[in-house]
Amino acid sequence: MSLMSWIVIHRILIDALKTYMDDSFSYDLASCQLYYAPYACYFPAKQTCLLWLWDNIGLPHECPKQIFSLLLTVIGFDVDSNAMSAMLPKDKKRELVAHLRRFAGKGFRWLLREYQQLGGLCEWSSNIFPLLKPGLSAIYEKICGKTEPFARLHVNKSIIHELLWMADHVDHSQSLLLYKSLDFSLASDDIIVAYTDASGVGLGLWFPDEDFACQCLLPGDSPKDTIFFAEALAVCSAIHAIETMPKTPQCMLIYIDNTNVVCMFNSLHVHPPYNSILMSATDVLLKHDVDLWVEHVSGVENNVADALSCFQNERVYRFTPNMQIYNFEPPQNALGGAEK
Repeated sequence: MSLMSWIVIHRILIDALKTYMDDSFSYDLASCQLYYAPYACYFPAKQTCLLWLWDNIGLPHECPKQIFSLLLTVIGFDVDSNAMSAMLPKDKKRELVAHLRRFAGKGFRWLLREYQQLGGLCEWSSNIFPLLKPGLSAIYEKICGKTEPFARLHVNKSIIHELLWMADHVDHSQSLLLYKSLDFSLASDDIIVAYTDASGVGLGLWFPDEDFACQCLLPGDSPKDTIFFAEALAVCSAIHAIETMPKTPQCMLIYIDNTNVVCMFNSLHVHPPYNSILMSATDVLLKHDVDLWVEHVSGVENNVADALSCFQNERVYRFTPNMQIYNFEPPQNALGGAEK
């Protein structure tokens, strides 16, 4: 089927063709249709040309499977090409929420294969709910290295917390708006830029376009053996700043000089002790419908946030004389990782 798709794209010149296993799909203008005689009906022009090719090479197909609509179901999701959105059908959404809550029963023991099936189901749903990946952290930690499919594994507190967190967000979710991901531009008025950093004593956040900054001391129960927790908490704190902004941005770009933290937020995957930071950040992003991108910046270019995190405010004012510096508290629900 991959070879067939290559022929369609590069020889028949049908653009924007997508293929999943043996299913092919695309989009077309509603006004652009061609008559397909074997089925005695009109199809979108791309679809008709595709059927002509299948006939020429002898690839079998059936009329009931040749569907087109303003709302098309693709690998189980309802895709609306006019609204540029995709959503989970209501019945599938209800089933997913019920399954997550049932699995999160206190004292339950499930087979390893059932854990794996739940993980696969959630990975599939992440096509629509990409920000909910942190909800699988405890599950994957639980089954890591285990191979006996019928072994029974207890559901622990972390799994219960994460699955119920995921279920609540799925239950209140809307469709995934595809067009937003195409419009992430620094030139936009709807983007907020922040620089963050952490030191052995505190956290620093700088919003250069607003000439605004804030700092705080490290929480007393923060891990002492790594700077990673503090750097990640700084990014999470910058995201929580959205809650106090007079106008909610459409996008947020955060610069930090720690590549591991960049990877953490862009992959939405981290070791379980730090997963509460991702979940806390995700709560804000979903609540306010904000797209996030975290980029690496060199330490030299991050000197303002660095000075803020070290409480070297005289150095801050040398860089930005009109800076307003405020104190803040990091989000309390992000500090769960500090308990370990």
